[in-house]
Amino acid sequence: MSGSAQREQQGRPARKIRPRVVRFKTEAEIAAELDRLRARGYRKLGKWSLPQICKHLALASEGALVPPATTTATPEQAAAKRALVDVILTTGRPPVGMETPPFLVPPDDCDDCDVDHYKTVLVRISAYPHAHVDFGPFGPVSFDEMRAMSLIHAAHHLGFLEPACSRRDGLAFADEEAVAADVRALRDRGYARAGAGAWTLPQACFHLDQALQSRMKPGPFPPNTPEQDARRPVLEQTLATGKLPDGLPAPDAFIPPDDVGDDAVDAFLARLAQFKAYPGPIAQHRLFGNLPDDVARRLNLIHCAHHLSYLVPGA
Repeated sequence: MSGSAQREQQGRPARKIRPRVVRFKTEAEIAAELDRLRARGYRKLGKWSLPQICKHLALASEGALVPPATTTATPEQAAAKRALVDVILTTGRPPVGMETPPFLVPPDDCDDCDVDHYKTVLVRISAYPHAHVDFGPFGPVSFDEMRAMSLIHAAHHLGFLEPACSRRDGLAFADEEAVAADVRALRDRGYARAGAGAWTLPQACFHLDQALQSRMKPGPFPPNTPEQDARRPVLEQTLATGKLPDGLPAPDAFIPPDDVGDDAVDAFLARLAQFKAYPGPIAQHRLFGNLPDDVARRLNLIHCAHHLSYLVPGA
């Protein structure tokens, strides 16, 4: 079960939806994402549709695809570039709260023609023959900087469209290294969340990290409670199927906040390596009590697969 669904069942408010993580290295990758969204459908996380986003991105890019009259910026242009363009190129994202200029706001009646037009703009960008572009109020900017801005800009807006997809229901991991490889792939390639309540990658990593920390607490450990022993059939079913049963609530301390950052991903990867090298004994499981270390490790891999299955790698 996803994080928000668990919270709703427990009477807590559902978490706000966050944009998905998208990264592009080439214009061809953007075009492929447009085709995927148009063919398979999507859910809007923001206010704009795919045609509206394409209209906005085309307006922002195509006017710059001309060589500047001079490659020397005025002091005002240089200052404007430092204040915005250089910030975006450094951080990889627009500043928080940045407003769209009125002339770049797309109309409500955009359609598939705007998607096709933006794809022609992407071709023009990839084939641009000059070293500099005329970037309007930011003056002459190198083509490499303009291109990087275009890729970041597209990733930002297309992140507000969630592709229609199903969770990776058969996901399974052989060991901790396989989990780490999947997490790195999700971060590098971007991902879609299968379901409105699915956690982001940093949120899932925060939760899994908290669970690992609880398993590496030192003993001695108390004997199982009658409730833990009574769950033995559930444990056996989980190990046999490789799937956690639906409806298991996460402890409050393990539920990630909305503002978890990318550092949670790095923290989880480091914890995975620590857990792999951990000599044991592994601490009690909160539901199933004391377990042999090999069973505890297998259960952790199933737990990781459960949450990461809600994140589907990008193309």
